[in-house]
Amino acid sequence: MSPPLNFDDPNQSVFFIPHNESDTDDTGSEHNSEEKKPGKIEDLLGGKEIRWDVYRAAWTKCLSRIQDLLNAIYEPFVMQVVECAATAYQDDLPGLPYPEIPIITLTSSSSSPAFLQQVITRLETQEKCNFYTAHLYPPECINIMSAMKSLVSTFTKNSGGHRGSGQTLAAYDIRVLDAWYQALSNSKKKHGEALRLIVMLHNFEQFEPSVIQDLLRHISRIPLVFIITLSSPQSPSYLHSTYPRSTLALLRIQNFRIPSGISILEEILLDTFVSIEFNPDLVLGPAALESIIDSSIRHNLSVDSLVNHLQLAHLKHFSTVSLSALLHETVSASTLENPASFHFLESLVIFSHAKLSEDTDWKARNVPGIISIVDDARKEFYARVQGHRIAFGLLRLVQEFMEQRGYKGLELTRENDLCPKYLKLFINMKRGDITRELKHTKMLVSKLKSAELEAFGAELEVFCDKLPPETQGRNTIIDDLCSTLPEKSDEFAKRLLGFIDAQLRNALNDTDLWQIWYTGDSPFPSEIINPSVRASIISGLLRPKDFITLPDTEHSPKDELWERPDTSILFDRYLDSGKMINVYDWFESFHVVLETQREKLEEKRRRELLAERVTATTPGSPRKRKSVSPRKEKQKAKEDEEDGLDEGQWKMQVQARFIRAVHELDYLGFIKHTKRKQDHVLRTVFDVKI
Repeated sequence: MSPPLNFDDPNQSVFFIPHNESDTDDTGSEHNSEEKKPGKIEDLLGGKEIRWDVYRAAWTKCLSRIQDLLNAIYEPFVMQVVECAATAYQDDLPGLPYPEIPIITLTSSSSSPAFLQQVITRLETQEKCNFYTAHLYPPECINIMSAMKSLVSTFTKNSGGHRGSGQTLAAYDIRVLDAWYQALSNSKKKHGEALRLIVMLHNFEQFEPSVIQDLLRHISRIPLVFIITLSSPQSPSYLHSTYPRSTLALLRIQNFRIPSGISILEEILLDTFVSIEFNPDLVLGPAALESIIDSSIRHNLSVDSLVNHLQLAHLKHFSTVSLSALLHETVSASTLENPASFHFLESLVIFSHAKLSEDTDWKARNVPGIISIVDDARKEFYARVQGHRIAFGLLRLVQEFMEQRGYKGLELTRENDLCPKYLKLFINMKRGDITRELKHTKMLVSKLKSAELEAFGAELEVFCDKLPPETQGRNTIIDDLCSTLPEKSDEFAKRLLGFIDAQLRNALNDTDLWQIWYTGDSPFPSEIINPSVRASIISGLLRPKDFITLPDTEHSPKDELWERPDTSILFDRYLDSGKMINVYDWFESFHVVLETQREKLEEKRRRELLAERVTATTPGSPRKRKSVSPRKEKQKAKEDEEDGLDEGQWKMQVQARFIRAVHELDYLGFIKHTKRKQDHVLRTVFDVKI
């Protein structure tokens, strides 16, 4: 035992305090806050439910913002489509031998259900014209009869009337739809209302061209407007490259291209996470943003894919970071004082102590003080986030001003860089890697002429007017930059870059408890979006119980080879072989494992029978017979069947199980047949980490 320490001894300049594991675990005083990860913090009382509610509120706010942005982007195009459908039969060209069928094509490089839903909603709420819409899909239109039946029934099923028992027309007869249309049109004309029938053909490339040709020839007597969705390139058009001229002569085609691509991706991300007009609850770090952008650009540029990525980032943060329960508001003191929340409170104190000074350290000694610390940290964090957005907005203002006047501006894009330029600038700003851009911006502004400087000052005033009144730094911009514009551009550049640099110096991961509101450098779970199929298959073959554990069986910590399925056993023997596998040797090694399996199962059955006999002979109170699950009964029947096999039948069963396992590995691509040796197969997978 070490002697007691005397801190008052003037002869000692250094004191060695030995590490005590038990004391440290009890008090937590020796824990390093940097080593304690937020994901490893124990939850507070009801933490999972609180984090789920916080996640739903944060994600709903983010999703509503994205939907509002999409509605604003799509609105002009939706109005054009609706107007085109409403006036489709008002501007008929005179002198045509037959009326043309209006076809409206909506072309997009990716699926756009949000745009289609907005078009449908606008058609249903249009006041000038009554639209009746029918949706047709390729599986419903395998031939002309099924296509006509779907078309007629979709319109007439909601008419409110009923057909009499003396009907003479088939359900797919176009005259049924014609009669329904005439009756409905006459009733609408009495009230001075117009009527339009819209047919939306989803996934148009999957329809059989012959069915569409017959359909267009049969519906000429009814004024239908077709809206078709295309994912193929606009040039050459799918219609012109697939359908003959005789069919195209019946159509009046009007093309609309749905906004999509990288520009929409950039606009949504910037207006959601960078705009000074919107404050998301969860701030994504550079690692998550870069992964989302890279995955969207390389694999799927649709808005739905982007929304899925953002939702997954939110889910990961709120499911792994226990402190995220405090994102919106701090829980009550009674919840923190509950014994079930002591570990969470301890971690919260550790994180708070990391940034506290001696003057404010006393706050962390009681629960109300900790709540005050969290509330202050929340205000400070969001203030810094807004400062970063203002700094980015000023850099973007300089870049756009330079581009409008023909200057090159900042070099935001580099060779082989797929990321949009402003998103790349924002990610670099989050990482603190924009020293070159700041110097370049200062040089560009310092070289502005007096007239250009005055024009830039006017745009800067417009930028300041858009800032919310409560924004921190707004008055600084107005007082220092907008109130009195200096005549010398270099002086103005110094002021402008000084303000931007001051905002960026306040790093987000420098604030107290930043892990609550910021993902930082936490990686995006890309394996969920794009999993490694090869690694999953190999892991399933090596450790099948990790993937499928029966609820009525005990999962032993050590997985014996004979307990695995046949394919897993054969794959284990596969890994022990060389490049070429002798099938007979492979079978013999498989046979040895099955013999061990047979012996173990027989020994297990003997023990169970002995236990049943002991239980039956032991006197005692009558007990209720336990019900056996169907899975156990099936397994027991199989074991009894194997036990009743003679040696010849057993060998035949082993051969059959071996052939089935080989076929499964062959189907998965683990073996390759060779023509050189009929009794050998080639191994295709090497360097497997067991």
